Amino acid sequence: MQSLRHSIEGLSQRVAGDPNGDYKCFVPRYRLLKLLSREIIRNALETCEAIPTERVESIADQIFKNARRTFAILVALKGEHAGEILHFVQHDNFQSSPIDYRLPFDKAELARVVPNRSKAFTTSSGSSQHLCF
Repeated sequence: MQSLRHSIEGLSQRVAGDPNGDYKCFVPRYRLLKLLSREIIRNALETCEAIPTERVESIADQIFKNARRTFAILVALKGEHAGEILHFVQHDNFQSSPIDYRLPFDKAELARVVPNRSKAFTTSSGSSQHLCF
């Protein structure tokens, strides 16, 4: 998982900074989607203890089709949250749009999907808190 996290971080592009010298990075979508093949996703899921072995293939398929950006966010959070993708996939059943189409998730949505961990996905600054990639 750590090597995937480093690969995702390696895709980042630096954008203009603010007067304090801080800068922001983003990962171009086309580069991220190219990196996250079904095989890469499956291999990453196989290392997640939270994902039952018998569900790896079906979850990898769902992530590849509908949630690669969301999965990348979870991996980028030091990899320790990658298993949380299971909650997003389970919560997504019968939704009309793919998981990634609902990015950025607000605090209320995160509280519904990962109630015990939602605070780990948000920052404490600002009144509108989103996890965005």
